[in-house]
Amino acid sequence: MRVLPWLMVLVSTSAMADEELRVPGERIEYALAAQVTADGFDAIGDTLEVMIPDLIPADVTTLDGVDFSLGTIDAMQIQLDPDSMDVTLIPKNGYILMTLQGEIGLSSEEEPFTLDLACEYDGWVDPFPVTFQAELQLEVITDGPDERHFEVHVDSIEVEMDMSADDFHLDSNGGWACDVLGSVISGLIPALDSVLVNYLEPVVESLVDGFAPQITDMLEAAVIDQEFPIMDSVLYVQVLPKQVVTTHEGMEVIYSIGLDAPQAPCIADVDPEGSRLTDTPRPPVTDVPSSFTAAAVVADDVVNQAMYALFRSGVMCFVVEEDMVPQFPIDTSLLKLLGGDGYKALLGSEGRPMVIRTKPREVPVGRFDGPHAVDLSVRRLGIDFIGELDHRMARLLALEVGLDVGADLAFDDVTGEVGLELDLDLDQLDIAVVPDVLVAGSEAQVEQGVSGLVTGVLEPMIGDLLGADTLAFGMPAFEGLGITELEAEEAGEQGDWLMAGLDLGPVSYASEGGGCGGDSTGCSGGCTTGASQLGWWLFAALPFVGWRRRRLS
Repeated sequence: MRVLPWLMVLVSTSAMADEELRVPGERIEYALAAQVTADGFDAIGDTLEVMIPDLIPADVTTLDGVDFSLGTIDAMQIQLDPDSMDVTLIPKNGYILMTLQGEIGLSSEEEPFTLDLACEYDGWVDPFPVTFQAELQLEVITDGPDERHFEVHVDSIEVEMDMSADDFHLDSNGGWACDVLGSVISGLIPALDSVLVNYLEPVVESLVDGFAPQITDMLEAAVIDQEFPIMDSVLYVQVLPKQVVTTHEGMEVIYSIGLDAPQAPCIADVDPEGSRLTDTPRPPVTDVPSSFTAAAVVADDVVNQAMYALFRSGVMCFVVEEDMVPQFPIDTSLLKLLGGDGYKALLGSEGRPMVIRTKPREVPVGRFDGPHAVDLSVRRLGIDFIGELDHRMARLLALEVGLDVGADLAFDDVTGEVGLELDLDLDQLDIAVVPDVLVAGSEAQVEQGVSGLVTGVLEPMIGDLLGADTLAFGMPAFEGLGITELEAEEAGEQGDWLMAGLDLGPVSYASEGGGCGGDSTGCSGGCTTGASQLGWWLFAALPFVGWRRRRLS
């Protein structure tokens, strides 16, 4: 146990008063950014290649009556091989350049087309290279104050083909005159190019239209606008898309986040009416370590707003009941054990009714620049001992407790689950007796003796939390593409952003019930389980979940 000097409490209170605060429920407009580097688009392109066979019709298209200045072609079969497609995605300023390279053939020796150039020919064209390019723009559309959605637009479609006369095969029984006429076949190539471009441009549009719902569904799986019950209160969580920024360095998908809770009566007199505000620039995509292809960066404002929402909800106000600490009596005899002779003289020999109540007097704070990925600091958690004195209920003793909780992310690339590894040393509690103690001179003895009581209350519950399934949540997978590696570290100019570096690649956990299991929906577009959405907010509540037995009014 460490004794927290009362002077430090006063300094802490003064510092809190000087901090700039974000009003309750105010949306943090630039709270979270999903960042993909230029290298990360390679992994996304590989995934889109797998999707192409399902998006391009396998049926052969037959064109009849294709007119040229020299004649017509009938029964020409266009054979675009989706399995041969390579996809390349390159981020540019304001858009993503998508390039598809494959092969296209026109009919075959077994099923030739008919070419009428005064002579009649049976012919086909060997598969030749074709390249499609399109500019993809991903943007956020605002439908209302709390309604936004993603849209994908395709512009500037270009089709290039490398068809030569050597690819043509023409057979005719018309004699030497038809052979001479067939030698001018190279003049037909520009006309065929025009016909094929008119056919293939809608195919590319259809292909992008097939990609678009998959992309938007995945991004909108992170969108939340609902209430979550927490103890006897409720936590309002809103996550909305804000903006998409694309440059030569990569792409950022930015989300706004807002968290709030109704004010509980028990904290009305200590509510600072806002969460800690540290509005600083987010780390750019160029800050993603070269060992990773993507990252998620979150502002410490989000953690601190979550801390404030939980504080405001009253979940830290509770009454300690006898079944929580069976090794201690919950009556005034407890104080005689803790405080010694002074309390024995004050309270008499008989144990009288007593209530132990907790009340937070300061909002917990989260930071990213400590020894763990996230460090939570809980200070001035009040513990009041209220018992019978002179035939009335009075506050006999008041304590304030401080504790630190650290958490690191642990990623299982087999199951696709992210777990939270907690570090909480109950032997390092800060305990201070509030100065208006009834028995002067008993402070040191009380502080020494009460550590066993506080530890007795916290230890079994924290132990339960460390093994709780709620401390692990599944990551989404998108058509077999998912996270293969995850590592968290502080980021930003002032170390007040958390960056989770990610590697993207082929995964199997979604289909095997890892990343998208249980009650999730739409795994191909991202997991949408309640556990996944609330995973971070559950972490924020860890110092308090399980302590509380009965809400105070």
